[in-house]
Amino acid sequence: MKRKWKAEPQTQAEVRDCSVELSGEQLQKINAGPQQINFKTVFVKSSTTKSFIVTNDLRQHIYVRLLVDQYSELQQSSPLSQVIPPGQEAGFDIVFCSETTKTFSAPITYYINDRPFNFLVQAQADPVVLDVSKKVLRFEFSDENMDMSVTEQLVISNHGNASASYRWQVPASRAFVPEPAEDEVAAGSSKSVQVTFHPTGQKSEEERLVLSIDDGNSIDVTCLGIVNEARCAFMEKPLDFGNIPVGLAAKEQPLHIKNSMRTTAIFHVECDSEELTISPTKGRIGAEQKMLFTVGFISHVEADFQADITVNIRGGKPLKMPVRACAKIPAIEIAETGLDFGGITLGDSKTLSLTVYNHSDIPAKLILDIREYPEFEIILPP
Repeated sequence: MKRKWKAEPQTQAEVRDCSVELSGEQLQKINAGPQQINFKTVFVKSSTTKSFIVTNDLRQHIYVRLLVDQYSELQQSSPLSQVIPPGQEAGFDIVFCSETTKTFSAPITYYINDRPFNFLVQAQADPVVLDVSKKVLRFEFSDENMDMSVTEQLVISNHGNASASYRWQVPASRAFVPEPAEDEVAAGSSKSVQVTFHPTGQKSEEERLVLSIDDGNSIDVTCLGIVNEARCAFMEKPLDFGNIPVGLAAKEQPLHIKNSMRTTAIFHVECDSEELTISPTKGRIGAEQKMLFTVGFISHVEADFQADITVNIRGGKPLKMPVRACAKIPAIEIAETGLDFGGITLGDSKTLSLTVYNHSDIPAKLILDIREYPEFEIILPP
């Protein structure tokens, strides 16, 4: 904001020039302005700068000083004094910053050498303001939407002179969640917020989100979530796979969910267990219809297994199906301690019996790998 010069006279010529009382004719060759600086409306605690310019058309230095000590709102202004060379101009940065809301109007005194003058500074310091594109958001699932949530966009705009920070206050139910939860909007710009509706019950919901603005007044945004009521239930009792050999897949179990309403129900399956598989994992259940699911189980370690399959129903209560299984390692015994074929004539063959017992109550899958011994073969009983 224009060139800045040294704050105090230093050379003899500068000291002499700056101590001279200027005549009216000389003062006419010095231009200072503007005579009124109006910052208009600014945010509280924001800093806004405008220039006060002094042009020296004399053939000597002049010494210009600003007096702003009595105004806390102008304490960031600088420099407070300059020695302006002949034929040069200097800029003074007048910075306005108010900690409170107020209307400010004050004459600012400045000196050219020892002659006092003044100019007027005005400003209106108001709370920080952000504008939202909508104060009511309506959320509704289309017929094609199979998601468990729906999102609407909200635009937050800052038409002020400085950046503004905000954070959302969200009800404990978190049925409506804005993202990001907090942010900063630069002056003269806008940012988008994605608000997502997660139905928490069996009926439409209405909640109020509060946009809390730093150093400003909060804004209420009303959210209306519309969802069709859904009532579904499992038709089976808890699933029990019983005893299952480690490493072998259990026989798949059927599972049915009944939709008792006259509207389509949307479901999503949650299952964090690596041992369980379920299909399908999401879809639609027609009005007053039932859906068949298949549940599979396999474990690679010996353990008693218990878990829940959760089926989330949009607009309804989530369903939980307990699942139990016991993964066991079969107790296998080979009766023979060894096999001795004795002497065999070249080209002849001999067969010995190998007896295997399974002492457990579950089937066992055995693999006898003799690929490295092509002289031997395994003959299974009929």
